[in-house]
Amino acid sequence: MSPSIDPRILSQIAHLDGQVHRHRSAIAAGRKRESNLEQLRTEYAAEAKGRKNRVEELEQANKSLEKEIEEIQGQAKRHNSRLNEIQDTREYRALNEEVRYLRRQIETKEETVLANMELLEKARAEFEEANADFEAKAKEVTEEIESIHAERTRRETAMADASKSLDQFLDQAGEATARWWRRRAERMPLPVVWATKDACGFCHTKLTPQKALEVSQGRTRVVCDTCGRIVVEALHEDSTVS
Repeated sequence: MSPSIDPRILSQIAHLDGQVHRHRSAIAAGRKRESNLEQLRTEYAAEAKGRKNRVEELEQANKSLEKEIEEIQGQAKRHNSRLNEIQDTREYRALNEEVRYLRRQIETKEETVLANMELLEKARAEFEEANADFEAKAKEVTEEIESIHAERTRRETAMADASKSLDQFLDQAGEATARWWRRRAERMPLPVVWATKDACGFCHTKLTPQKALEVSQGRTRVVCDTCGRIVVEALHEDSTVS
């Protein structure tokens, strides 16, 4: 059977426990935001890397084409030097046609190189823009993460202080009250909450007029029909708890 506890004591416990919960929730939200920021930074870096890869692909393609052109030019030159040595007309024509074919190949590949040069110039500009954008966004992400870390440190200190205050208050409230509250706290977070505008301070379910009256009177324990938490009247600044 639960002990009879002064509603003002429950209100103070709800206040202190609420402080601990708010700091813990803020820390968890900060960790989630930090994780999201790290993911964003990875995505920004991947976009810049993709632009860089495109530049490298075009550069490699042109190097390969230039090497092929050089090899074909050497082959055409060797064939052309043989033309003056050939006496047979049919062989001369065949070799001459081969030289022309090789020169057409050279022209086609040179045109591809020129086209790639235009693409390469555009790709380099896009990479520089994407890389500059990445560096700016990465800086913003780093600054926000540093801010989250600073806020986390502050919250962790505040949470430890609030938790200490709660433990001290529970010790003052008596063993029966402390044991009763801790049993409930093991089953659910924030087992006792303030009423907010005649609603449960946890799930925000509107209290019935009768329950709202009982909360304000503080004579009986009011349990939220939705989340099962005990709802008490908010502790006013001029309230005193012995």
